[in-house]
Amino acid sequence: MGLVIPKDPVFVGKTWNQALDLSKAIIPSTGGSKEGPVKIQFKVKSLGTFKGRQAVTIEMTLKGDVSMAAPDAERAGSPSMVSSMSGAGAFIVDQLTGLFLKSDSNVAMSISMAGLPDGEEQKMKQTIRLASDLIDVSRL
Repeated sequence: MGLVIPKDPVFVGKTWNQALDLSKAIIPSTGGSKEGPVKIQFKVKSLGTFKGRQAVTIEMTLKGDVSMAAPDAERAGSPSMVSSMSGAGAFIVDQLTGLFLKSDSNVAMSISMAGLPDGEEQKMKQTIRLASDLIDVSRL
């Protein structure tokens, strides 16, 4: 899940959206998600400085369902997966370079897999935290 910056200037309160079809990114031969892409909304929270750099803080929220099947999904016993996800986070981006200075986000996922070789169904829930911190900004 990447951050796509609009071509137009951004300001505090500016929002924009992105749609991400994870099934095409993970398994291109699936033909995409039957449930539709994950919807991501970005919003400029503030402009200021971070570690001495001019920076913009951007908040992110996401929500969506992803449904994927093996390329031979018509065949009985082919595996399939359904996943629901939601999350939120924030990015601090250097205004001059566009590089992430800091990011932190959490995504909750519920995954169900069917059509496994043993005929069983697997279900799992997980929360993923993605965080980064650019420590040395002196080279920017």
